[in-house]
Amino acid sequence: MNNILEILNSWDPIDLFPMAPKDEYIVEGKKIEEYIKNNVVTVEELSNEINIIFKNSFGTVYNEDVKSCLKVAEKILSIFINKKEN
Repeated sequence: MNNILEILNSWDPIDLFPMAPKDEYIVEGKKIEEYIKNNVVTVEELSNEINIIFKNSFGTVYNEDVKSCLKVAEKILSIFINKKEN
């Protein structure tokens, strides 16, 4: 979970940092982690899910699109792939 949170904090799609606490995106991170654990997903599917999660959490304050979520999805999935290989 910490790795996902680090990725989301680095991405910071709402521009909350440096003012927000480091766990600001923890709810979204947990939802992303659960989605991956409960589904077999592609990068595109995860990108879409990340976009939905952030839209639901932040509404119109969130201005990203699915395409901007692709790099985030790739980074997050690589964490899970590396865990399975080790």
